[in-house]
Amino acid sequence: MRKTGLVELFLLILMALLIPWSGALAATDGFYRLTEVTAGWDGTDANRLSAPTADYDYAYGDEASTTYTLPWPFNFYGQSYSQINIDSNGYVWFGAVGSANSFNLATSGRGPVIAAWDAPLSSYFYGGVFIQHKTNPERVVIEWQTETYNDEGYNIPNDLEIVLFPNGAIRTDYKSFTDRK
Repeated sequence: MRKTGLVELFLLILMALLIPWSGALAATDGFYRLTEVTAGWDGTDANRLSAPTADYDYAYGDEASTTYTLPWPFNFYGQSYSQINIDSNGYVWFGAVGSANSFNLATSGRGPVIAAWDAPLSSYFYGGVFIQHKTNPERVVIEWQTETYNDEGYNIPNDLEIVLFPNGAIRTDYKSFTDRK
């Protein structure tokens, strides 16, 4: 009996078992490929005293939201969008307006969404949600400076952001989170 024949047979069986799983290890949900790698914190000007412009806007409070016109069409799951709605709960909506919290993302009935955070947030006492168009490279940065709804008023800030690129790439960054124990 040849041992090399057994080794080859073992490797062939192993490959046959692993090939169907190779796609599961890729960074994709089967349709949309997440490819951006965090390059550090991008951030916005994050100033509630600045006047809104075509390149900068914000909202703050509990259940606050703002609609932002993108500087270029953004493709999300095969659909092109020229506007997004950003709410203070950590959501970027592609069609729905206003704010929403405490719902099942899969059955919200509000259409396509990017969920940077899937729990009620509030910027009533601290921060807000800030949207800024930046160049070099071209991108739109959406930054949340918030507290969780349960920690509202305790000055326990959380910083997170979504970065949208003209080619449809999306990057999600989480700077810091604190929680009152």
